[in-house]
Amino acid sequence: MFGRPTRSGACNFEVCHRYVHYVFSDAPNAEDEIEALLAKAAQASPGNPEIAYTTANFRLLQQRPDEAAAAMEEFVRGCKAQSGSQLVSGTLIGP
Repeated sequence: MFGRPTRSGACNFEVCHRYVHYVFSDAPNAEDEIEALLAKAAQASPGNPEIAYTTANFRLLQQRPDEAAAAMEEFVRGCKAQSGSQLVSGTLIGP
């Protein structure tokens, strides 16, 4: 969907894997591990919309809606930048 794989692809997979593990377990350090992996993924691939989307979902899970909204806005900006689309009245449109 977002073009060729990035160098953070493996890290994104690891974030997703830990995220699912966190959702379905009560491991005491799972949240810290996800935070570290999200930071690593963001550093490896700045502006990557997939990372922003995962971050938004994780912030919702943490009941941090303001931070989730900010991450979702970053996701939309990233999608727009990658596709050359425009955001019109809250709707992503493009070629």
